[in-house]
Amino acid sequence: MQKTLLRQLKRSIGVADETELARLLATLQAAAETADPAMQGLLAGFGDLLERVGNCYDQYERDLELRTRSLEISSGELSATNDKLRNELAGRESALKSLRAVARDLLPQSDPLENEQALADDDIAVLSQKIGELVAESEQGRRQLADQKFALDQHAIVSITDANGTILYANDRFCAISGYTHEELIGQSHRIVNSGTHPASLFRDMWGTITLGQVWHGEMCNRARNGNLYWVNATIVPLLDEAGQPEQYIGIRTEITDRKLMESQLSEQLHLVEELIEAIPLPVYMKDTAGRYMRLNRAFELMFNVRREDFIGRTLFDILSPEDARIHAEKDAELFAVKGTQIYEASVHNQDGLRFDTIYRKASLNRQDGSPYGLLGTIIDITERKQAEAASLLAKEAAEAASRAKSDFLANMSHEIRTPMNGIIGMTDLALDTALTEEQREFLSIVKSSSEALLTIINDILDFSKIEAGKLLVEHISFDLHRVIADTLKTLALRAHEKNIELVCEIQHDVPRQVIGDPSRIRQVLLNLIGNAIKFTEKGEIALKTSLTAKLDQQATIQFSVRDTGIGISQDKQLLIFDAFSQEDTSTTRKYGGTGLGLSISRRLVELMGGEMGLISEPGKGSTFHFAIPLEIDAQPAPMPACQIDLCGRRMLIVDDNATNRRVLCGMLAAWNVITEDVDSGAAALILMRNDTRGFDCIILDAHMPEMDGYALASSLRSEHVDLPPMLMLSSGAMRGDGQRCQEAGIAGFFSKPIASEELLAALCRVFDNASREPSTPPTQLVTRHALRELQRTLDILLVEDHPTNQKLALGLLEKWGHRTTLANHGQEALDILDHQSFDLILMDMQMPVMGGLDATRQFREREAIKQQKRTPIIAMTAAAMQGDKEACLRAGMDDYISKPIKTKELLEKLLDFGARIDPPDEEPCAFDYAAALRSADRETVEIIADVFLDTWERDFARMRDALTDNDAATLERLAHSFRGSLACFAAEPAVRVASGLEVRARNDQLDGIAREIDSLETEIRAISRHLVAISKHPAR
Repeated sequence: MQKTLLRQLKRSIGVADETELARLLATLQAAAETADPAMQGLLAGFGDLLERVGNCYDQYERDLELRTRSLEISSGELSATNDKLRNELAGRESALKSLRAVARDLLPQSDPLENEQALADDDIAVLSQKIGELVAESEQGRRQLADQKFALDQHAIVSITDANGTILYANDRFCAISGYTHEELIGQSHRIVNSGTHPASLFRDMWGTITLGQVWHGEMCNRARNGNLYWVNATIVPLLDEAGQPEQYIGIRTEITDRKLMESQLSEQLHLVEELIEAIPLPVYMKDTAGRYMRLNRAFELMFNVRREDFIGRTLFDILSPEDARIHAEKDAELFAVKGTQIYEASVHNQDGLRFDTIYRKASLNRQDGSPYGLLGTIIDITERKQAEAASLLAKEAAEAASRAKSDFLANMSHEIRTPMNGIIGMTDLALDTALTEEQREFLSIVKSSSEALLTIINDILDFSKIEAGKLLVEHISFDLHRVIADTLKTLALRAHEKNIELVCEIQHDVPRQVIGDPSRIRQVLLNLIGNAIKFTEKGEIALKTSLTAKLDQQATIQFSVRDTGIGISQDKQLLIFDAFSQEDTSTTRKYGGTGLGLSISRRLVELMGGEMGLISEPGKGSTFHFAIPLEIDAQPAPMPACQIDLCGRRMLIVDDNATNRRVLCGMLAAWNVITEDVDSGAAALILMRNDTRGFDCIILDAHMPEMDGYALASSLRSEHVDLPPMLMLSSGAMRGDGQRCQEAGIAGFFSKPIASEELLAALCRVFDNASREPSTPPTQLVTRHALRELQRTLDILLVEDHPTNQKLALGLLEKWGHRTTLANHGQEALDILDHQSFDLILMDMQMPVMGGLDATRQFREREAIKQQKRTPIIAMTAAAMQGDKEACLRAGMDDYISKPIKTKELLEKLLDFGARIDPPDEEPCAFDYAAALRSADRETVEIIADVFLDTWERDFARMRDALTDNDAATLERLAHSFRGSLACFAAEPAVRVASGLEVRARNDQLDGIAREIDSLETEIRAISRHLVAISKHPAR
C-alpha cells in the first residue's frame, strides 16, 4: 500500500499497517455479502478505491520527485551554462584580438591610422569578411608573384642565396646554361661558375654594394661545367630583414654572349677602321653639328700642321682664316639641312700660310630618327692637278688656236678649190649637152672625169681631216630611207652602165620607210661602197640589199650589204683595207686610183652612227661589204601617194637576162599581190607569149639583153600581137634617142635602173590609167621618172651669187630647165630686189662681198615676219665644207643646203622637190614640227640652256608686256633680241621669225599693233616649251 495513504488511513480510521488494512478490507468484503445491495457495492468497491487512491499518491510522489530532480538538474545546468558563456566571451575577445592581429599583418603598412579604423569593428563576421577579402587579395598577389616568377624563369637566369652567398634556389635556365643540376648547385656558392676572367676587385665592389642593402648591376663572364665561357648581365637584389639587414640575395641574369661576341667583332672592325683611316693618305675628319672636330687622322695633322690632342673640340676658325672658315661653316649648314652628301672645291691655307687647292667630300651622320649628329669628311689635295690643268688649258688653248687656224685654212682652201671646180664641172656638163665633134666630146669627158676624180680626193681629205679632229657629227632628222637609197643609186647608175655592170637594188618589204637618223652620212657611205664596187668590178653585177635585222618598239637595226662580182680581196689584206691611206696593194692604186681613205671614212661614219661595218670577200669572186646601224622609226611617217588602180590579181611578165633583177622585181610585185612570170631572154618571151592563153596585163622589159634587146623584143611582140598589154622599159643607162625609140616600139614607160618600188607602183598605175582611156583619146606622153612627178610649173628663182663663172653655170642650167631667173651679185642687192619682187625659190651663196648669204637670209626672214609674208624657200650654196656649215645655214633661216661644185642632178632634184612643196596661195602653211627642230639643233647647247630658258621666259615675257604698256621700245627691242637668240639655238624657226619681227619693229619704234605679234610669239614659245620640258630636267608645267 502506498505509504502516504496508510498514514492517512491510520489518522482517519486507525489502521496501523497494511496487515490491519487487509483484515479490514476482508471484513468489509464479508460484510458486503450480507449487506443490502446498495451497501454491497460500496463495501465491495472500497478496496478498489483505496488501490486507486494509492496509485494516485504514487503518481503524485513520482511527479514530485521528478519536479524536484528537474529543478536540481536545471539549477546545475544554468550554472554550467553561465560558466560556458563566461568562457565563450573570453574566447571571443581573444578571437577578436587574434583576428585583428591577422588583419593587421594582411593590411598594407603605409597608413597605420587607416588600418586601425578599418579594424575597429567588434563584429567577428565583419572582421572575418575583411580577412577573407585580404586573403583573396593576398592569394591573387601570390598567383601574380608566381606568374612573374615563371616568366622570369623563362627568360632570366635566377638564383637565391643566403646572406653568406650559399645558393638556396636555382632555376632551370641556370642549370641549362651552367650544365649543373639543381642538386649540384644547391648548397654551393657562385664560385662554382667563376671563370677567373675578372679581377678580385670586381667581386669586392659587388659584395660591398649588396651588403649595404643596395642593388648591384654588372656584366660577368662565367664558365659552364663543360668549360665554355658565357657572359651574363647580372642584377643582384638584397632581401632585408626587420632590422634592415640583408638576409637573402636574389640574382637575376640575362645571357649576353652573342652580344659580347658582336661587340668584340665590332671592336676589332672599329680598330681596323681606325687603322685604315690612319693609313689613308687623305685628311679624314669627323665633326659634330656645332662644327667641333671629334676625330681626325694623321694626314689631317700633317696638312694643317696641328696635333689632334690639341685640336679635338676646336673648330675651323682655329685653323683657317675667318673668310675660309665662314665658307666651310655655311657648307656644313647646307649639308646638315639636306642630310646627304656634299662635294665642292675650295682653296685653303694652313697655319703656316701654305695654300692648297682641295676637293671636300662630306656626308652627314644621322641618327635613326633622321636627325644629324655630325659629319664625316675627306679632303683631296688637287693643287698639283690644278697646276697641271692650268698648264693643260694653256696648251689646249694653243692647240685650239692651231685647230681653228687649221679649220679656217681648210674652209678657205675648200672654198678656193671648190669654186673653180664648180665652174669646171658645171660648164663641162653644159658643154657636153651641146652639139660636139667626137674628139671634143672625148676631151670634155676626160675633163669631167678628171675633175670629178679630183673632187672625190678633195672631199675624202676634208672628211678625213674632220673625223681626225673629232668635228664630224651626225644628224638626227626624219627622212625617207627608201628614197635616200633610190636617189643614191640613181647617181651611180650611169657609171655602172658605162662599164656594162648591172646595178640591182633590193629593199625588203619590212624595212621601215620613214626613219630618224643622218641621211647624208648614209648616202655618203653607200656612195663610197657602191662606187668602190663599180671601180673594182669589170663584169657581172652589183647588188645593194637592205634588210631589217632587229626591231624593238620604235628602234630598228637596218643592215645594208653591197655585193659585187669584182676582183675580191685576199684574206691577209681584209684587216688592213679599212685603215687610212690603205688599198689591197700598190698595183691596185696604180690601176684603179684613189686615196685609200674611202673605206676608212665609211667605217668611221658607220661607227659614229652607232653601227659596225664588215667584209666578206674571196679573190676572183667578188666582195660583200655590209654595215648595220640603229635607226629610230618615225612615229609620223610621210604619207605615200595612193594608187587608184587595183593591181591585185593582175598578171605581169618580166623579161631580163639578170636573175637578180628578175627576183627583185618579182618580190616588189608580189607585195601588191601581182601574179608574175619571168624569163631570161627575148626569145623565151616570144615563145611564152605565143603559147599563153590567159594573157598578161603588163610586160616589163630590160633594154639591154644579149641577142635580142628590149626594143627589138617590143617591136616583135607588137608585130605578133594586136592586143598587146602596156610595156615598161627598164634601162641601166639612158641615151639620147631612147625616148623616141620607146614611142616607136609602142612602149608606155621608160625608167633607168634600179627602179624604186614607189616609182614602179606609180608607173604601173599611170600606164594602166592611160590604157583604160577611150581609143579616141590622143596618144599619152611617155611615162618616165620625171613625168611621174608631173610637170612642174616654171619657177621664179632669185640667184644670189658673186662669182661670174658660177653665175653663168647656174643661169645656164636654170634656163635649160625652163625656169625664170633673176640675178643678184650679193646679199644686199638681193634684199633690195626682194623689197619689191617675190620669188618661188632663192638660191643663196654663203660667202659674198658687201653682205654674205647668212646675214641676207636673217634680214629677209625678219622682213617676212614683219610683213607676215608667206615663207620663201632658200637653198644655200657654198664651197665651204666644214663642220657646222649646214647647221649655220639652217639656224639663219635657210631651208636646205648643197655643196659646190654643184652637181647638175642634185640641183635638179632640189628644184623638183621644192617645186612640189610650194603650196598654192590659198593654202595654209603646215604646223611647225618643233620636236624635229630640236632634234636638228645642237643637243649640248639645248641641254645647257633649256632649264634656264624654261625658268625665265615667262618672267621676261611679262616684262615685255610691261614695256609695251609703257611704250618702252628699247626694252622691247632688247627682250625680243634675247628671245630671238635663245630660240635660234632651239632651231625654232617660226618663233625666231616672230621675235625678229618684234625686234625690228621695236628698233624702228613701230609699236602700233605690235601686241598681236607678242601674242603670236607667246603661242610659239609655249609650243616649243612643251618639247623642251621633255628633254630637260625642268619639272613639267
